[in-house]
Order: sequence, then structure tokens, then C-alpha cells
Amino acid sequence: ALESIGYMRAESVQDKPFDESLFAPYANQFAPYLKRRGIDLETGKRWGVGVDTERRRAVIPVRDRQGALWGAVGRSYIDEKPKYLNYWEMKKGKHLLGEHLITEACTTIIVEGSLDALITDQAVHRAGLQDDYNVVSILGSSLTSVQAQKIISCSHEVILALDADEAGQRGTKSAIELLGKRIMTRVANISSVGKNDFGSCSDAEIGHVVENATLT
Repeated sequence: ALESIGYMRAESVQDKPFDESLFAPYANQFAPYLKRRGIDLETGKRWGVGVDTERRRAVIPVRDRQGALWGAVGRSYIDEKPKYLNYWEMKKGKHLLGEHLITEACTTIIVEGSLDALITDQAVHRAGLQDDYNVVSILGSSLTSVQAQKIISCSHEVILALDADEAGQRGTKSAIELLGKRIMTRVANISSVGKNDFGSCSDAEIGHVVENATLT
């Protein structure tokens, strides 16, 4: 589970965006860890990543479609536990990581983790398909009704690409219940390429799995 890290400047009840000064100490930096994971600088810039040198984490901001800051996710680059931290008591179930990059693309690919999202988005851009696909992370394995409504409002079709494990299977089943009767919904079989999530897949593997996603 993601844990939270709070600051006195952050509000206890998140009912409006956070001030950009919170992210400023981390901004415009690219953690070498992301490069080791296969993420290039162009993708890092597109997602607006930063680095928390004190806690030794690659930090990815969570923004709405207008670009306002609602939180951030920090991934340890020294395998320190917890692996992921939510910053500023972010209410993750109300937001989508990657929401600020949403366009009028007809299909939205839904993944669990933050790095899954960056790597999937990178594969989409390298294939020149950014006008066809949005990529968002639900920051866990459980899609909330708030997240579902956000996705439905900007998509003609969704592809569920949650992790190929027990939690991901439960999350997929629950997401189908939220989405299946309201929007065209397909399910990606990541295990078909021998992987657990898109964060560990090559561009070609992601392309294959997305192309062969099955209709629910």
C-alpha cells in the first residue's frame, strides 16, 4: 500500500489544489533510476517528473486536466521501504496520474502503477499513436467511482491493463462492474507475454497486449 507523507503547508482536507511551491524543490530534475527503468528524458519532461534528493525518490506529480497540482508519488530509487510514498496526504482515489496529459484520444489505457503509466505512454508515443490513446494510472489496483467517471468523460473506449496478479484480477473484475455497462471496455492479458505489468514490458510487448485486448 502507498503511504503518505505530509507537510505543515499541506491542508489536512484536500479540497483544492496544492500550491506549486510544494513541488518546486523537486521540479526539473530527472532521476537516473528512471533511465535504468527504460524511461527517457523526453517522457520525463512530458510527465513533469522531479527528484526528492532528501528521501532519494523519483517524484511524479499528480495533476488535473488544467495542470493544477493535487499530489505526487515518490518512488524510492534505492529500494527503500515503502517503495512508494504519496506526498502531502494526497487522496489518490479522487485523481488519475496522467490526467493532465489527457487529449481527445478515443481509447484510454488504465494501469496500476506510476511507472507503468510512464512506460506505457512512452511506448504509445514511440509508435506515433499518441492521438489514439490516453494512458492513466489509478495509483493502485482499485478503480474508484470518481476515477471511473473521469475516464468515461474523456474516452470512447477503455483498456484495463492492471497487474497480472491476484490483486490485479480483483481490481479488473471490480473495474468492469464500474465501466462495462457505460463504455466499451476491453481487458489486456499482460501475462500472455510472460510479464506481470506494463512497467516491465518492452514497447513491442505493450503494443501486442494492447492490440489483442479482449472485449468484456
